[in-house]
Amino acid sequence: VNDEAIEEIVMRCENLYSLNINRSSNKCLSITDKSLYAIANHAKKLIELQLCKCFPVTEAPIKLIVEKCNHLSQLAL
Repeated sequence: VNDEAIEEIVMRCENLYSLNINRSSNKCLSITDKSLYAIANHAKKLIELQLCKCFPVTEAPIKLIVEKCNHLSQLAL
């Protein structure tokens, strides 16, 4: 999984309410802030987001997700 895949998912799935991106399986090695900005800008109905061990991501896009995803009730980092 990479930034382009995450962007495509959140842009095409307007009603996405749960997203689990977990690096522990070694399959999300290319996730960056670009993915998080896409989530913030396109996944407005998100309720649950898991970003376990997805580094390097910075604080700024995570704050933006919290601000823009008004339904978000679970965030795991």
